[in-house]
Amino acid sequence: GRMIDQYLTTPVDIAFGFMFGEIQPFNQDIWAEIISAASAVSERMLLTVGTQQEANLISGWLKEAEIEHEIWENDRDPIYDRWVCSVR
Repeated sequence: GRMIDQYLTTPVDIAFGFMFGEIQPFNQDIWAEIISAASAVSERMLLTVGTQQEANLISGWLKEAEIEHEIWENDRDPIYDRWVCSVR
């Protein structure tokens, strides 16, 4: 995932990341790199994670990169896709 920009040589309209995680302190740098690489090759992204803590981490990374996004809770999924991040 961190090398997506090496495979996509032209930007895509949207990138999807379903059931991202688990994002933990020991691997959050890798997840930050994956999200950064995906945002570099796509105009929009839709990401899902299991916990609000993971969603907040992603939101923080996107804020640092000054990338507009929205986070919301998906009450239709009790576990893996509970939190959604939409990036424009």
